Amino acid sequence: MRKSRALLWVFLLAFGLRLAAGFALNVDRYGPRGYWLIRQIATNLLEGRGMYWTHYFGIGPLFANRPPLYPLLVAGLEGAFGTLTVPLVVFQSALGAVGAVLVALIARRVGGPTAGTIAGVLAAGYPYFVGNDTTVIEQSLYAVLLFAFVLATLAEPRRRSGRAGLALLAGALGGLATLTRELFLPFFGLALLARLLRRDGAGWAARLGCVALAAGALLAVCAPWLARNAARFGTPALTFSAGKYLWVGNNPHTLDRYPRGSIDASEALAWEHLTSEERSRVLTAGGEPAMDRVFREMAFAHIRDDPGAFLRAGLVKLGALLSPALTPPSRSALKNGVQLAATLALYVLALLGIVPAWRGSRFFVVVAALAFLSVCAVCFAYWGQTRLRAPYDGLLIVFAALALAKVRLRMTRLPFVLLLPLVFCAACDRPAAAPPPAPSGAPSPLAFDFERDAAGAPPAGFTFAKYGGGPPGAWIVRAGDAGRVLAQTDADPDASRFPMAIAEGPPIADLAVKVRARMLTGMEDEAAGLVWRWQDEKVYYLARANVLECNVRFYSVKEGRRFQLADHDVALTAGRWYELGIESAGDRHKVLLDGEVIIEATDSTIREPGRVGLWTKSDSVTEFDDLRIVPR
Repeated sequence: MRKSRALLWVFLLAFGLRLAAGFALNVDRYGPRGYWLIRQIATNLLEGRGMYWTHYFGIGPLFANRPPLYPLLVAGLEGAFGTLTVPLVVFQSALGAVGAVLVALIARRVGGPTAGTIAGVLAAGYPYFVGNDTTVIEQSLYAVLLFAFVLATLAEPRRRSGRAGLALLAGALGGLATLTRELFLPFFGLALLARLLRRDGAGWAARLGCVALAAGALLAVCAPWLARNAARFGTPALTFSAGKYLWVGNNPHTLDRYPRGSIDASEALAWEHLTSEERSRVLTAGGEPAMDRVFREMAFAHIRDDPGAFLRAGLVKLGALLSPALTPPSRSALKNGVQLAATLALYVLALLGIVPAWRGSRFFVVVAALAFLSVCAVCFAYWGQTRLRAPYDGLLIVFAALALAKVRLRMTRLPFVLLLPLVFCAACDRPAAAPPPAPSGAPSPLAFDFERDAAGAPPAGFTFAKYGGGPPGAWIVRAGDAGRVLAQTDADPDASRFPMAIAEGPPIADLAVKVRARMLTGMEDEAAGLVWRWQDEKVYYLARANVLECNVRFYSVKEGRRFQLADHDVALTAGRWYELGIESAGDRHKVLLDGEVIIEATDSTIREPGRVGLWTKSDSVTEFDDLRIVPR
């Protein structure tokens, strides 16, 4: 009874912390923050278009690019409740709480009740779990399936029927984990090998039978998805993305942005630097399997050409995976500090817990080592970051709990110690305070950070326009390095096309505007711009930065024709964030880059007040964030 009560308290503590953190960060949003592509897949499913998404390079639709279980779950929640905010936060808070209970059960099996309770409380309050379990990321689901699989693998039934049942359960859990993240498969194979070699009183035939049952159960769970892909593509594969992700992790530009920044930024830079022939090979490959094969060939060619670079990059990837620092780092120094302190403490305690764990269950130590070995091997070849390691931190928590149990930690103090970093995490993730109200009669300042907008959909508070040929542009909100951003993702190469997103609000003549912009890709153009005194798509002022031309220019636009008023040459880098700003009063105009005035000009072509907006050109794929408009 006391053991069950302790597990209940672990569940309630974990659920409450995640629920509080989730609503503190996501309340009043259309949907929680997270992966925009998962929201896109879920939306396509709900609208009857199928399970696919379109890559921001313009590659797609991709029908077998990701495992299906988590997008199906998200689509089911949104379809059942009509929104994701409350259902997903509640559901994933419960998932995270179940994960904490499973960690407690593993520690209890290895080290006894005290170790189990300590492990449960540690898992309940681990800052990275609390901060990320309620986002649109498959982490919490994968962690629960991983912990449940480990627990089933550790079980030691005495009856033959019990062994068979546990083998089937472990295989089914392994199948669900594989349909959540395919990187589980190497660990599954190693765990079955360890189970086969384990001397637990059963004969070779019995152990081999259990391994066969587990493998068969995994195959049975994955069979519908494999059959679906076989019917569509002729190959029963889990995904057709391994080659592409191998190329992302093995190309000349992999380490240009990563791990200091997002791997997505390095991917965008690598795509930009492909030759026309290489891009053509990808885009005209003829289906996802062939496209994935082209990416894989490019990755292997890079590895063959410079195996030393492959080994050096692999060590960097392992460092990013195992680093106690947050990778990629957050824009919040406080959040980075909390993550570093919490993970360092976990690593030290886990090392101290290895000997007690070995005495309690050698097989658990072997299984945990194999889990880390498998994820390290995968990330050495592809890439590593905190979110890929985080579920495995639950196994380290078991070791840490065993170490703490040896020093008889007083349980009444532990929850309060854990609450401190959570408070800091929530505080540093809160939106910045709104600017003070403008004087009476003047337009109020406007601020857009897109954190409250739905991922995978256009933002509120904007209208969209286009001048010239080609499609109108695709302006969607998606997850960036440290929050949501507004991206123009349509890469149509029409050189006369100028997509615009215009902020709603009263017309303003004299003002200061700034926005963070990141130019990701573009062959014809790779640009980001601010427009002001916007009358319509043919009349406005424009300040734009261009990576391909390495300059910033100031234009007036009349009847759709651009007239260059001034320019400034500056080296710009794809995938890097810049702050582009303007200050305009009467006929005097300034253009700023990263807070420095680089252009000053006088022009009175457009005197009338107008609206403010964001601008791109042609095939530019560009992200914008933190748009601020201050009337003067």
